[in-house]
Amino acid sequence: MFDTSAQIKLKQPRGTALINMAVASLIIAALYLGREIFVPVALDVLLSFVLAPFVGRLQSLRLQRVVAVLAVVILGFSIIFSLGGPPWPHFS
Repeated sequence: MFDTSAQIKLKQPRGTALINMAVASLIIAALYLGREIFVPVALDVLLSFVLAPFVGRLQSLRLQRVVAVLAVVILGFSIIFSLGGPPWPHFS
């Protein structure tokens, strides 16, 4: 019924699964240890994608790019701080 001669048989060298698990463990450890760097960078990239259309709109109104970026960043931070306050704890 089934032709077994046409099937592809994969043969991996011994220890390949162990090497793959070690590499995956190293990648997970690097991501875990670098989370203090990767999370802010990821948020920065996300924020830049969100704010880019506003900068483009201000540039279409003939504002220079530097002025448009500064205006959008100041407006964005003012909205963030007005919603939740500063991100650092208050000490009394």
